[in-house]
Amino acid sequence: MISYPYNLHSHTVLGDGNNTPEEMAAAAYEKGFKTYGFSEHSVLPWYEEWCMTPYGQSEYIKTVNKLKKEYEGRMEIALGLEMDLNSDYSKNQLEPFDYIISSVHSVRGSDGKIHYADSSEEKMLKGIEVFGSAEKYAEAYFENVIAAAKADYADILGHFDLLLKYNEREKFIDENDGWYRDLSLSAADEVAKAGIIVEVNTGAISRKKRSVPYPTAEIIKYMNEKGVKFILSSDTHATDTLDAFFDESLELLRGCGVKTLCAYGNGKFFEVKI
Repeated sequence: MISYPYNLHSHTVLGDGNNTPEEMAAAAYEKGFKTYGFSEHSVLPWYEEWCMTPYGQSEYIKTVNKLKKEYEGRMEIALGLEMDLNSDYSKNQLEPFDYIISSVHSVRGSDGKIHYADSSEEKMLKGIEVFGSAEKYAEAYFENVIAAAKADYADILGHFDLLLKYNEREKFIDENDGWYRDLSLSAADEVAKAGIIVEVNTGAISRKKRSVPYPTAEIIKYMNEKGVKFILSSDTHATDTLDAFFDESLELLRGCGVKTLCAYGNGKFFEVKI
């Protein structure tokens, strides 16, 4: 029996995932999910292979809406969007979606170029080099996170500290350094003020990049004390990671003092005890 039968963060071959929407939905139903949400990456002003194109987004909406009808009465299918901070959508363009995950994947450097935090270790290093230090890179990253949390379209803030993806053994950043703690906790304060649901994301664990979810336990504890509400997701890209590390993350959340998680059903968010 699945411990937390909800997941709103998932990707398919219509984005950068490995399986079709039909395969993902079938696997989620077989596992016992109550609600399963699709959240492909939003269209960017430039081409990235991991994002949808305008045509691809149209096909995505049609496909998920078809699955909604197919699973009606058995499992709720939700149509979401992982909105990159660099995307530009009008209010009308967002109307088809049930919910929006607001995410930061990059920062723009003084060279005018986009530097991704999660693409590769090499690109992360290049970004730090352009900014002159890990501290300056992190400052720019968390400025974007705060903007993403305050966006008027946002329901959920995705992977708060994604910049730590390649930092498992503190290769780039000592997470206990005063400057980093000040930056991350200050950003956590602003996120709390925004009132947005914060995602606890296990995606980097299943992809063997990290041993803990985003955000870190320290940030979860701090946000919980500030009254932040959380939602758990696997940021899955394949049928075998639909609920990856949910049990371990639930235990971590309880240890951080979290007593409830947000979930989605019947077209709205609600809280469940953990």
